[in-house]
Amino acid sequence: MDIKQAADRLGVSTATIRNWIRTGKLKATLETQNARVKYVIDDDELLKLRGEEWQDTSSSMPSAVPEQGISLPREWVIEAIKQAVKESYLDFSDSLNRYIHEQNSLYGAIQRELEALQSEIAATKEEVATTKSIVQLQQEQQQRNRDEQVLNQLQTFKEAKHRKKQSLWW
Repeated sequence: MDIKQAADRLGVSTATIRNWIRTGKLKATLETQNARVKYVIDDDELLKLRGEEWQDTSSSMPSAVPEQGISLPREWVIEAIKQAVKESYLDFSDSLNRYIHEQNSLYGAIQRELEALQSEIAATKEEVATTKSIVQLQQEQQQRNRDEQVLNQLQTFKEAKHRKKQSLWW
């Protein structure tokens, strides 16, 4: 049989069959027909592989059949698997919802902190502007005071000069 037929019989893809041939898990022979090379798989090899597959999976998976030889209906097994998947999904969903809630709480806290910082920055800018205005007013007042002092000194000098002229006897 060819790769396609083997894949159909085992219920796997042709790529899986090719991988098994490449890795040596499935023995096949190369045959040439009309200048085309194709793999041919013997029925016995397929049966061997099917037996190994069954043994491999049964040893790694827990047995659904008790030791006494009682078999469970397929529907029960499927329903049990569905229930397990549903419970896993619900657990994951709950965990995801908790994570999202935590992230939203963190986002809210960060948003509130950002707003508080923005308010502080605005208040600081106002304080700086007010301080700048006060400093500017103080500088202007100091300049006026210096100007007055200079004017007073000039006035005093002028008056002293005028008195000195009057006191001259010549």
